[in-house]
Amino acid sequence: MSKFDREARTSRPAFARRIDRLVGPIARPALKKHGFHEFHIFEHWADIVGDELAQDCVPLRLSRSRSAQAGSTLVIRVAGHRALDVEYATPQLLERLNTYLGGRAVSRLKLVQGPTDNLDQPPPSPLPDISAEAKKQVSESTKSIENQSLRAAIQSLGERVRQASLRRKQGR
Repeated sequence: MSKFDREARTSRPAFARRIDRLVGPIARPALKKHGFHEFHIFEHWADIVGDELAQDCVPLRLSRSRSAQAGSTLVIRVAGHRALDVEYATPQLLERLNTYLGGRAVSRLKLVQGPTDNLDQPPPSPLPDISAEAKKQVSESTKSIENQSLRAAIQSLGERVRQASLRRKQGR
């Protein structure tokens, strides 16, 4: 057996690498630029805060304080309807973050309300069409409105309400 044959058998193929070792070095500079020196927060966000909160809040950046005694501030974008829940859960979230990172890494959470752009959820299904009779009923009920633009807006609203009602009945 030649030396070449032994090396070929014992060495691992060049293409068999763990993906986390490839993505980490590539993503690290971009994440650091946006304030994520501890980019593991971003990778394991759902594990840290729980699946329920992870759907409605996203970490934006981790800003370090100037003094060594004070911990960092984690800025989180929160969907408006969950902001109060996250505010009340701040002590628990800080505890979970510090347990994950070790020590007093994060001392404060700053909440920013805004869309979280949760891509895990499928887009809503289109509203079903309503019958011509239902459209006629809506237009009959708005016949007494003299202002054309107001009548058109209320007719459109009435049709959307009927469509939403039909979707609920169909169970979509």
